[in-house]
Amino acid sequence: MSGRSKAGKFLDRLTGSASTKYLINQSIKDFGQLVELKIDNRGKTVTATIILNGETLPMNLRIDEYEIIRDHSSASMLIRDASSDKPWLNSIIKKFIIGKALKFPADRIDYR
Repeated sequence: MSGRSKAGKFLDRLTGSASTKYLINQSIKDFGQLVELKIDNRGKTVTATIILNGETLPMNLRIDEYEIIRDHSSASMLIRDASSDKPWLNSIIKKFIIGKALKFPADRIDYR
């Protein structure tokens, strides 16, 4: 089995996982809470619904193209295209997210 398909299986296991939501929520707790997460490994898309602190309505975030980059002990997600239903967030995505590799915590990676 190739490394790419093993990384894909890892991502597939993340979808809907309570521990994944917990991990993400710990990372973004100062900003908001992840309500829903869907990862489509075949389509290379990710959708997330987040409620920002102080807001009553959720916002949607969509990654439309990504690539998994891995070595022997870690993996990263390179985001090539993403968008939100908030214009101000689209500006942040373009400036800080597109073309940047987001590293997965090494202790959370299991390619089995």
